[in-house]
Amino acid sequence: MIHSLADGSLDAGCNGELPKAGTEEAPLELFVANAGTAARFLSAMVCLGKGVYRISGVPRMHERPQKELIEALRKLGYRVDTPNNKLPAVFFGKGPISGSVTVSVEESSQFASALLLSSRAGQWDVSIPAGANPDELPYVEMTRELVKAFPHDGGEFQIEADASSASYFHAVNALFGKIQPVNVLACQPPKSQGGTGWQIDAEFPRLAPLNENMYSARQQIGECWKGTKGMSESRLTLLLWAVLIQCAHLSIKMGQVAHRWRIQQKATTSSAQRVLRATVASRTGFFYFVSRCLLGHENIHDPYIISRKRLGEFEPAPKLEASEASPVSPVAFLTLAELRTHLGDSIMTAITISGLADGPYAFVQLGVLRKQECERVKALHEELKKCNFRVVESGDTLEVLPIRNEAQPGHARIATYHDHRMAMCFATLGLAVPGLKIEDPSCVRKTVPSFFQILAAPPPNGLGVEIWECDPKSGERLRRLQDPKDLEPRK
Repeated sequence: MIHSLADGSLDAGCNGELPKAGTEEAPLELFVANAGTAARFLSAMVCLGKGVYRISGVPRMHERPQKELIEALRKLGYRVDTPNNKLPAVFFGKGPISGSVTVSVEESSQFASALLLSSRAGQWDVSIPAGANPDELPYVEMTRELVKAFPHDGGEFQIEADASSASYFHAVNALFGKIQPVNVLACQPPKSQGGTGWQIDAEFPRLAPLNENMYSARQQIGECWKGTKGMSESRLTLLLWAVLIQCAHLSIKMGQVAHRWRIQQKATTSSAQRVLRATVASRTGFFYFVSRCLLGHENIHDPYIISRKRLGEFEPAPKLEASEASPVSPVAFLTLAELRTHLGDSIMTAITISGLADGPYAFVQLGVLRKQECERVKALHEELKKCNFRVVESGDTLEVLPIRNEAQPGHARIATYHDHRMAMCFATLGLAVPGLKIEDPSCVRKTVPSFFQILAAPPPNGLGVEIWECDPKSGERLRRLQDPKDLEPRK
């Protein structure tokens, strides 16, 4: 079926039939690069075809979890050939096979989402294990609600803007709270403010680490910040960051912000609303207070806690070992009640900017990040340390402490590990921290290919950032990249 849309484009469907397929001798090749979402969703969908498909990706994608989904498809009656229950794998489509299956979501909620999206066409009854609280699985619940709301018999369906990708622009507002330079349009507000509640990352503006006065950053950045205090809200110029695209560096300088943009969903400054704080026994709190004072830690209150997932009622709280950087961490004394605040993918954005916040932050239950596009917990730890931030990694927890008065944040070459979120997170940080060099920024093409074009576009369509190609060795500027084509991600 082909429907003509109002803008003249065509919406083509195939009445539930997959139009192409290969044979066992020559499977149809589907290359997903490092896109875990595409890999999982396609794995379920191609089973509804009438032929053979081979799904593969980059080496990292071949390391990422796929076992539970593959085993669930086999239980439904489909043949999947793979020596290790990972990609590359060959899928033998048989069309719809009525049946029931329970799939584990311990390693990825995408396993359930993949099956749910194809369940109507496949005649599958999909469930998650007993005891798994749906409230702990926001992406699974989002999929269920989407399947319910989708007009299967025809009609219009409004796709929500991606709240995870919007977090980078909400983060700009958190970093520059006094001018709020970005008006983030189209995104759903948090459920508590009338939103659908489908996307957990709609909570990011409420939970983003804040420092209204940017005190620590202004003190450390020195000349780049000279004169910014008291500057007109419509005039702000900063040295930002340098970017490495393959063999070329790009240095970026923020142009004058010609307009003050408003944000639809203002992030609140109330700590009770921003994030739940840890409750610490009085004895523990006393020793924590003393240790921070003795070691010169300027922020002595308990860290704000943000979790990557919501804990079940009887799940033990994570513990963070004491260290030189965090001698007596109250994270070790959390009760379950304090771990109800959580984010999805946008937690990476929160982690990246938290070193500039006005207090310590602890990010817990990050295990799922280790099995994504890269080992994200380690990557965030390593790259933030390069920027001279104080970061402690213990188990699946990262604690980020405010920068010291004598610290000089920034001036680092950032490895992105071919991970789109690493590139955009540290590019965002580079708006407030000088001298960052971002390797392989072209990886943003996976989710926000226009990211650098948005940064470079003049207000009101962008941030007015100047982007320069520089010599990869000396760092000297060669030419300013103004043509949007020059800012397109390279393949």
